[in-house]
Amino acid sequence: MGAFVTIAANGQDALRAIDADQLVLAASFSGSRLRIFDSAGTQVADLPLGRDHPAPRTIPRAALSRILREEAMRRGVRIEYGKQFTTAEASGAGVRTFFADGSYADADLLIGAGGIHSPVRTLIDLDAPAPRYTGLIIACGYADNPTVTTPEAGSYDMIHGSRAFFGHTTGPDRRGWWFARIPSPELATADLDVPTAQWRDRLADAFAADSTPAAELIRATSGPITTTNAYDIPALPVLHNDSMTVIGDAAHATSPLPPRVPPWPSRMPSSSPSVCATSPASPKRSLPSYSCAVNVLSASSKPEPAPAIPARRRPARGKVALLPGYTDTTSTGTRPSIPWTTH
Repeated sequence: MGAFVTIAANGQDALRAIDADQLVLAASFSGSRLRIFDSAGTQVADLPLGRDHPAPRTIPRAALSRILREEAMRRGVRIEYGKQFTTAEASGAGVRTFFADGSYADADLLIGAGGIHSPVRTLIDLDAPAPRYTGLIIACGYADNPTVTTPEAGSYDMIHGSRAFFGHTTGPDRRGWWFARIPSPELATADLDVPTAQWRDRLADAFAADSTPAAELIRATSGPITTTNAYDIPALPVLHNDSMTVIGDAAHATSPLPPRVPPWPSRMPSSSPSVCATSPASPKRSLPSYSCAVNVLSASSKPEPAPAIPARRRPARGKVALLPGYTDTTSTGTRPSIPWTTH
């Protein structure tokens, strides 16, 4: 699930709608500017954040999950652990979900919030497109005692390296919070789960030829480095049926492309947090995914059904304007691949 997440204005709007924004704001830190550098370390952009909408907030993923889980339980939401979702079917006016231990749950609505590999997507539409590999490995970690100068508090620095992309900021703990997007063939779970020292060497090598702090920040990371293959779904024609729907990355995961310069979008994608019952993990990576059966109507008094929501369609994605050396793999181009030695 990565080390940390940045929640943009629309993600904060979603938290505000359920009156959970203040809890997350209190545990996160704000960003006021975004600087972009090339592989030579030359600054090519300095963009203010939060002028016409709330500034993005950064928070460890574990903290976000804990806050939302505890708040849900405080409001009376029951969360069950050790439940592996297997399938679901329409049942009366609602849906019945089945679990690997032989149990089941009845609800009015099944929400597939299980990320890019959510099994609910194909229950809604057997012809739903499968996730496709974007050609990128995503890695992130925390630099404990970096010897290089890190950004001032509230600044996000993005680096278009000669072989890969890197982003970092300085957290309230004074550590360097960083992520990297590395062109690579798709890796098996065993190749992703190598010791931290091996990943540290591989990632630092991708930035070794650049005049930027990226390689040094990676080398200064003594704790775990989180790595995963990156997937996207170019378009999802059917988002729901009468009793099931998908949200978040299960519905509209996008390719993790580097920022576009110019123009710069006024709003960045949000994170869509949710806390539900455990469902099968990604076949490519042993990370938890979630699905949730939710009773949305009272058993004693059910209003008239709401009008059906038309299925949304996304237009085909074209190429985007990137810095030299990067081509959008979601259209017709490719990124240069960095050879890895697997162990």
